[in-house]
Amino acid sequence: VTDKAGNESDPSDPVEITVDTSGPAAPKAPEQFVDNEGNDPTNTDFGTETNDQTPGIIVGPMVDGETPKLYVDGKEVESTYDPETGTLTPTTPLEEGKHDITYTVTDKAGNESDPSDPVEITVDTSAPDHTVEITKIIDNEELVVGDVATGGFSNDKSPTLEGTLSKALAAGEKVIVIRATDGKDPVEIDATVSDSTWTVTDTLVDDATYTYTAVVVDAAGNRSPVSNSYSMTVDTSAPDHTVEITKIIDN
Repeated sequence: VTDKAGNESDPSDPVEITVDTSGPAAPKAPEQFVDNEGNDPTNTDFGTETNDQTPGIIVGPMVDGETPKLYVDGKEVESTYDPETGTLTPTTPLEEGKHDITYTVTDKAGNESDPSDPVEITVDTSAPDHTVEITKIIDNEELVVGDVATGGFSNDKSPTLEGTLSKALAAGEKVIVIRATDGKDPVEIDATVSDSTWTVTDTLVDDATYTYTAVVVDAAGNRSPVSNSYSMTVDTSAPDHTVEITKIIDN
């Protein structure tokens, strides 16, 4: 500091500043995203369809002080980075259709890298417009074989279910049969489809009452309306009776 008389003070104590104008290298393109729709989050490859409009883009850990930015179709979008999972998730849901996903990394000095190579994701939230029906359960175990009426009994632990579709499946669609049993988690079984009919053979372990429904699932994981419900009780235990013939009568 210099006063009016021209006297200059001693300098202040020194402080350090680092000038950094070099941006980080462009990050590697992400390979997977976390699909959070459905019962469990699933790591999914890019280039596929999803019904998750806020997928978690897996970008991995950041170097200390660096922050990622998400770009959708070349435009920066607001996003949240989770350092524990290494995912970068858009705040605003993505619109239906195909999107190019890239991201950049910004260092502590504010320098932003070039974007990663783009990867493609297709958002599809439209449910398949199929009508699915379970038409019969077939008992193949003697002594009584044939169709089992809904609510009926069977001793067959490998029953065959048959059903119909209102139209043939489109590419990427499939029929899933859902088996429900009291006290247990539902089990999903892929059916074999031929044009507008389908079939599946189940494998059962316990004597119990089983209730079946079916749906069409598309490549993005969207599900059609659920079919009718069809139930059966499996009973493989022989009756505990003692039977005796006491006489033959000649009339």
